[in-house]
Amino acid sequence: MAQEVYVWQRVWTDPVGAAVKERAEQFDGVCVLVAEVDRKGDGSWEVQRFADPEAYARGHEVSLAVRIASGASISAWDRESCDRIVSLLGHYAGMTSVFQIDYDCPSGKLSDYVRLCAALRRAFPDHRLELTCLPDWLGRDGFSSLVEYADRYVMQVHGLLGYGGGQRLCDPELAREAAWQCGELGVPFLIALPTYRHAVGVGVDGGILDVVSEGEELRQGVTYQLRGADHQEMASLVREWEESRPESMIGVIWYRLPVDGESMNWTWASLQRVMQGMEVEKQWSMKMEPQDDGMYLLKLENKTVANLELPRVLQVSWLSGYCLTSDGMGAYKVSHLERDSKAVLKWQGGDPRPMPPGTSLAVAWFRYHVQPEAGFRIIECRE
Repeated sequence: MAQEVYVWQRVWTDPVGAAVKERAEQFDGVCVLVAEVDRKGDGSWEVQRFADPEAYARGHEVSLAVRIASGASISAWDRESCDRIVSLLGHYAGMTSVFQIDYDCPSGKLSDYVRLCAALRRAFPDHRLELTCLPDWLGRDGFSSLVEYADRYVMQVHGLLGYGGGQRLCDPELAREAAWQCGELGVPFLIALPTYRHAVGVGVDGGILDVVSEGEELRQGVTYQLRGADHQEMASLVREWEESRPESMIGVIWYRLPVDGESMNWTWASLQRVMQGMEVEKQWSMKMEPQDDGMYLLKLENKTVANLELPRVLQVSWLSGYCLTSDGMGAYKVSHLERDSKAVLKWQGGDPRPMPPGTSLAVAWFRYHVQPEAGFRIIECRE
């Protein structure tokens, strides 16, 4: 089964460039975002081209993605609008043999989209054409005609709304169902699987107030929840599809390539494990560090290969000791204390972004009258 990857950054910092250089060759294919297009309410077009991925494409064999926002649908893809996209792709035609169109097309306007694809086929008969598609399009009027213009398409089964339940961005059962539905069409396709997280600001009614991705700031006074891709669930899909998948399913494409220093994406080591269908350890380590005057610091330690989300509840126990007093640190509060045996800490909210491998965080301190002789034991750590 093929495993490909997206590089979706508009600006390539040194860590992005290093990640592409060191890791791209370990995939069966790489797709880079080179431009974004939108049409404004006044009828004008806005085009953004990204220099860094374009420079990379000049020396490497990659597919080039052009993102088209939903505002373009007002054009109904008349001849003038199609010509604009043809002109844009013409700029890149000598750099690649593969174009991928990532158009946020309204589900009810797929028949209009067909006109754009027909125009691209006529303009670039020697290039492969790929389309990014959504599960909501399956069974819609125009979808089967649309994918007939594609050499292959990508079914995106992840997102903030409509793709998973609870804190997930991808429901594996819905992904399986979409794959088999795609298989009925007989056109080659990939399933796009997620590696990222969002910090989602929610209101008292549960509505979404803000969505924060990599490198963005959290808004003051807003409660955030993490929603992300689950390593174990994605690894299970990989194992399953390696054994059995629709005949026309080529494989998967990961969104997106891990970059060192990111906290809202998987680490490279954890994606490597998932690509092999292996589970990723997500267990926190903890230790008590002795200080002066009978005080101990309780520290969380991430000794795994993954970025770990902070646990919501911690319970630590001790023997042969008597705790005089204690208090939480940072976002943690001691919610229950039994002086001769245990304490419970609860996360009080705040910045929910994960801790990277190799880091630690002090979450509480304890002062003992009788020093515990038998050490400490973490008996609960749950999200």
